[in-house]
Amino acid sequence: TVNKVTKQLGFQLRIPRKKPFLTPFAKIRRKYWSRKRLSWTKMDWRKCVWLDEAKMQYLKDKNLSAGFKSGSVGVEFWGAIAYGRRTPLIR
Repeated sequence: TVNKVTKQLGFQLRIPRKKPFLTPFAKIRRKYWSRKRLSWTKMDWRKCVWLDEAKMQYLKDKNLSAGFKSGSVGVEFWGAIAYGRRTPLIR
C-alpha cells in the first residue's frame, strides 16, 4: 500500500485537517446543476468527461500529506475518465 511504501522510505502519511470546501452558494449551484440534468439519457451522460487532480505535499519533517491548492512544494497528479475511455495518470 502507499502507506507501507512511504513508511519504508522514512516518510509518514498524515491526514490533513478537514476544511469545508463547499460554501453554501456552491451547494446551491451543485443542486441546480443536478436538477438541470435529471432528464438526461444514457447517451447524454456518455458525452461527459470527468476530471480530477490531487497533490501530495512534501513537509519539512519528511512527512507526506494530501493537499488542496495550498501552494506548497509537492507532486501533482491529474486524470480524466469518459464513457469507455480514460487518460493515463499524469504527474
